[in-house]
Amino acid sequence: MMNKLLQPGKIGELELRNRIVMAPMGSCLGNLNGEVTDRLIDWYAERAKGGAGLICVEDTLVTSGEQYGLEVAGQLRIHDSNTVPGWQMLAEEVHKYGAKISCQINYPAAGIDPNLVPGVEAINASPFSHEGLYGPVVSREATVEEIQQIIGAYADGALRVKMAGFDMIELLAYAGGISCFMSPYTNKRTDDYGGSFEGRMRFAVEIIEQVKEKVGDTFPLMVRIPGDEFVDGGIDLDLAKRISMRLEEAGVDAISVSSGTYGTPISLHFGASWPPYQKKGLLAAYTAEIKKVVDIPVIVVGALHFVEVAERILNENQADFIAIGRGLIADPEIPKKLMEDRPEDIRRCIRCNECVSGVVTYVSVSCTLNAAAGREARRQIIPAEKKKKVLIIGGGPGGMEAARIAALRGHDVTLMEKNDRLGGMLNPAAVPEFKEELKYLLEWFNTQLHKLGIQAELEKEVTTEMVLEMKPDAVIVATGATPLIPAFSGDESAVHAIDVLNGDKTVGAFSSPGKSGMTGIAPVATITVSGFISRTISVVTSFSSSSCIPSLFNCVLNHSERYLSSSLNFGTEAGLSMPPSLFFFSINVTSYVSVSCTLNAAA
Repeated sequence: MMNKLLQPGKIGELELRNRIVMAPMGSCLGNLNGEVTDRLIDWYAERAKGGAGLICVEDTLVTSGEQYGLEVAGQLRIHDSNTVPGWQMLAEEVHKYGAKISCQINYPAAGIDPNLVPGVEAINASPFSHEGLYGPVVSREATVEEIQQIIGAYADGALRVKMAGFDMIELLAYAGGISCFMSPYTNKRTDDYGGSFEGRMRFAVEIIEQVKEKVGDTFPLMVRIPGDEFVDGGIDLDLAKRISMRLEEAGVDAISVSSGTYGTPISLHFGASWPPYQKKGLLAAYTAEIKKVVDIPVIVVGALHFVEVAERILNENQADFIAIGRGLIADPEIPKKLMEDRPEDIRRCIRCNECVSGVVTYVSVSCTLNAAAGREARRQIIPAEKKKKVLIIGGGPGGMEAARIAALRGHDVTLMEKNDRLGGMLNPAAVPEFKEELKYLLEWFNTQLHKLGIQAELEKEVTTEMVLEMKPDAVIVATGATPLIPAFSGDESAVHAIDVLNGDKTVGAFSSPGKSGMTGIAPVATITVSGFISRTISVVTSFSSSSCIPSLFNCVLNHSERYLSSSLNFGTEAGLSMPPSLFFFSINVTSYVSVSCTLNAAA
């Protein structure tokens, strides 16, 4: 039982039913004018219904896109009083389910996407250039007059948040407008808004002062800061502690800690949306230190849908609240299932970052595991009007998910699999020790099928005659795909990654021709970690939209250092050119179908 996670808590005068906070993650569910939509309301209401104590609405601009630009397509805005009715409906729907709601407000600074509002200048604390997600961003220095206008926009936006019936305001101060003033990495000014720690803090402090003048001293105010920007000359833990103390002195009620800024390697950015090779709860070490210097609640984020880790962090007093983003996308009912003592029913996020990838590629949020994410009203699981006899051929993730949904709808389900175990490509995919999330997913599928009474018939290769004899009302073919294996002229020693991961083939010197970085590189990392390599590893990598690739490279490099006779050569094929900020290594890559693609069948 997760006793600490489920205990009530307070931020300022705001009482929360538990310590679980939905982290503010972009959804792209606003309309083109940045207004609240029905889909957005359904999105947040589903997480409130699932039991979260506090819903933190995503990055919302207090400035107009026409004047200051936008960060993502469909970005929410509260720069105009005409938006308030939509925000009010959102707050009412969240409150209906017992959760409290906060809005994260921001101005985009150097984080704009230049493609969304062509011709708009990025306005930063100082002139600053970086390789953005969508191409180069060159920002100019804000004038003092513009600074005052932006501060006023924060105050006006905060008042609209309160008018809409929200319970709290969150100021985004990492990789956003406020942090570009706080950080010596992006603030090179020599006037009153730079030059010293107090000068760099002036922008944030004046925003807090003016916000409080508008909404009152007792209205809860939280600030999200980077515990570390992971760039030379940026905010580190020591500076984050000083910033936290100054914010508390200014009247802030809570500190939420994330990481990263412009130019941070992508696998350490995106609000701690780390791939599976990064440690769970990595930022707890940062929040623990920040808690030592402030007396207000501190919130931690970072792969904390692993509730055992979250509970430990609370018990060890490393944080006061747990923010979960991707985990509540994959399973909105994490709090509810904990309250009902059903932790085995939690569908754990696999940290593939499909949700993040969707938002940064101009489409709305989606999830590899939860097909209803962002489509809550349209994809409800409702009882079937007529019970049918359903035959599902193939027991991989797609087949298991089809069986689960069909059974939940009330159908009579038969699942047949030609191998001696369920899981399909999930089995080899879950072999590397750093991909344990896939092991949990496989366990979850098996648990759900067992609870639903679905008996899988293993080692059954289905024939036409068998189907005709069974006379099912519906047949779902979920046999998966056959990997494309290129021809290797004169090299009979080539083996497929799946054979290596399954243990069917062994290797000495290993070469991965890279049908997707994830599939080709995973066995490299696996056998390197296991100490099997005594000669050169050659990897020709390929592109994946996931942010996992660079961290996996680092995993291979770090482990290969343990074996003095090993070396690692990275080759590339000509192909897509991605911004260097996306990778620890700047690489040109080619895209192929991969094992990991079979996971999409689950959606």
